[in-house]
Amino acid sequence: SWAPVLECISQLARLHLLSSGLDTDDTFFSNPSEDMDGSNDSSTSDNNNNSSGSSGGGGGGRRKSKLGGGGGFQKKKTSEAARQAYKFFYGPSRADQARQIEQSNAEQVISEVDTVMIDRVFSSSTRLSGDAIQEFVAQLCKVSHKELNTQQGAAMGTMNMGRAKDIQADMSQPRVFCLQRLVEVADFNMDMRGRIVWAKVWHMVERHFTAVALKENLAVSMYAVDSLRQLSLKFLSKDEMAGFSFQRAFLKPFEVIMKGNETGKLREFILSCLNNILLARAQNVRSGWRSILAVFATAGVDQEESIAQLAFDILSRLVRSQFALLQFDFSDLIRCLNAFVDGPHAKIALGALGLLQLCAANLAQGSVTDKAIAHHAAQATTAAGKLTRLTSTGSMVSMTSVELDERATFEGTDGPNGS
Repeated sequence: SWAPVLECISQLARLHLLSSGLDTDDTFFSNPSEDMDGSNDSSTSDNNNNSSGSSGGGGGGRRKSKLGGGGGFQKKKTSEAARQAYKFFYGPSRADQARQIEQSNAEQVISEVDTVMIDRVFSSSTRLSGDAIQEFVAQLCKVSHKELNTQQGAAMGTMNMGRAKDIQADMSQPRVFCLQRLVEVADFNMDMRGRIVWAKVWHMVERHFTAVALKENLAVSMYAVDSLRQLSLKFLSKDEMAGFSFQRAFLKPFEVIMKGNETGKLREFILSCLNNILLARAQNVRSGWRSILAVFATAGVDQEESIAQLAFDILSRLVRSQFALLQFDFSDLIRCLNAFVDGPHAKIALGALGLLQLCAANLAQGSVTDKAIAHHAAQATTAAGKLTRLTSTGSMVSMTSVELDERATFEGTDGPNGS
């Protein structure tokens, strides 16, 4: 099985970072609540040690509590400065001493290991058979899950037995080594595998990334979304073959994450990632428009106006300057615009209503080709029928443009007491 091998490689990678003096993943992806608890425990421990002597020692314990105990509420830069200040006056803490020992041990281990061979394990995955690459990816996802699960990450096998408590606490924080390697493996194999094998591989990859992005740890979630962005940029660098809809499956995770995670910062980041993808690869998007428009529709009804506005700005640019790219997903475009019209923000709803009128005008002027109309034959067989459908869709909106205008004016004056 690949699992034990990948777990060993994961720990070797951590030791390599320690021996190089670089920050490990716990520096970037630790949960704030866990950091707070850990700093309080460390503060209490050092406070008890320092208070066992003279009154000056007791003062030192209180000083430590002030500097380190509230670190979970401050920025990392501030907490690092506090730790440096404590170290200057009172010497290395127990956690620092444990780290120094761990770093020394890491240097001895890594000196006997060729790290290039570790990279080859993943770059050589292209040589595996169809069944073997699926097993490899499945085990890589499994180990990545252990790394990201703070309760399991510190207990991989028996690797942590005998380690200092402070080091075990560090290793209990989320790690993204296998998640990063998963991106690399997908990148290596994307163009090397047949469509059937790649579809099975991607199903495992996207399911894992989606689960990671739905976690409460914002830093880890954003890392997963950014990884999806990188893979999407490469996948969309080539045109989709006629009759295939793999783009839709490839971009589906963005839709699922957008609907499943209501964190404002993450939703805004998802929209920024899609905007980045569209600026670079819009000409190559085919079946993927449905997933992209579904993301925009979710943002259109978001209570945070900044999120809805960002999605609307991207959609408005597409409709006004790249409408031809959207004509084969005309029905999804109309549903997306209706979501903005029905949304809680009046000014954005007015803008969406204007885009609906623009779509109707483009349809009447023949901007939607016969081929695109035939693509929607199940919904409407003629341009006139399509226009009738569009008109009836617009009439379903509960508020008229006049009512929207009045509401926008009311909100613009901050209510009845506004000026």
